[in-house]
Amino acid sequence: MLDATASMASYASNGEDYIITRDTLLSGYEMYLAATPATHPDACPLWREDFHGLPPVHILTAEFDPLRDEGEVLYRRLTEQGVESSCQRYLGVIHGFFQLGGVSHAARDAMRDIAACGIARTITAAGAYSSSLPPSSYEPKGFAGSTM
Repeated sequence: MLDATASMASYASNGEDYIITRDTLLSGYEMYLAATPATHPDACPLWREDFHGLPPVHILTAEFDPLRDEGEVLYRRLTEQGVESSCQRYLGVIHGFFQLGGVSHAARDAMRDIAACGIARTITAAGAYSSSLPPSSYEPKGFAGSTM
């Protein structure tokens, strides 16, 4: 959770019928941070004004996740401030899909994509290779990982 106001569209479209709900997410915030305002930047990073100086960031979002829009807004904010970033939306999947690698092609694709991104960035940092996922990329992914 990057913004405890739950005001983004994906909370409305995906916040009831996909296992993790808007209420579940907000109850977690209330359990641990009840005394902290939902707009406090240390608790809810989307309320930060300055992202300069962060290391490279790779963000995964799931089509049917209440948190989807938060991740994609974070990607745009990071990119606007010059932070090396990439973002991939996986289509047809819910929050937590990454844990289903034994049964989900999308989860296996996500694991492969994360590994490829990390390897490429590590090699790039050494000056020997350019990432197949360029900095500041946004790539929706299909069920089997095909680019949409």
